[in-house]
Amino acid sequence: MLSTKSTNNSELKEILSSGRLSLLINLVNGLIITMFKDVLFSSPGIFILIPGFIQLRGSIYSILTSKISSEIALGKIKIHNKKINNHKRIIHNLVKINTTSIVISTLLGITSFLFLRFLLSINYPKIILISFLGSIISSIILSTFVYILIVYAIQKGLDLDIISGPIITSVGDLIGTLCLFITVLLI
Repeated sequence: MLSTKSTNNSELKEILSSGRLSLLINLVNGLIITMFKDVLFSSPGIFILIPGFIQLRGSIYSILTSKISSEIALGKIKIHNKKINNHKRIIHNLVKINTTSIVISTLLGITSFLFLRFLLSINYPKIILISFLGSIISSIILSTFVYILIVYAIQKGLDLDIISGPIITSVGDLIGTLCLFITVLLI
């Protein structure tokens, strides 16, 4: 009975820690959006693109970490002495999720362009390129972050299911926001 109580306390600490970190990251994300308000107002369609683009990052990469956590629990990814024995499977999952993310982001850019063109009579084809390039940049960064988080959680004995949701969604929002604004500034 004592071990169950200590396990519950450990899980509670993980939940509270990841929740606090998530809140902090979301606060930083709000500050970044405020800092880039000129970009929001100067680029037609960014208001249309940004909610879907940002939400997509956190959702897709959160699903990825849940999938990897399930594969660890099912024994498809082996852990021995707090080390991963099958990195190829994780990398394969990262490649699949990045491809999905880039395709969906490009479709989101096309949808934003069509919305602007036919409903608001604004011709801004750059929005497709912004969405595509922003997705590539954010996918590279988020893949690296997710991989590091998975390895860290395993080495520290943390429950990936508990910590990944709030952290990945928040970091995904933050990275997505930054990459989208940086791409707008570069194009």
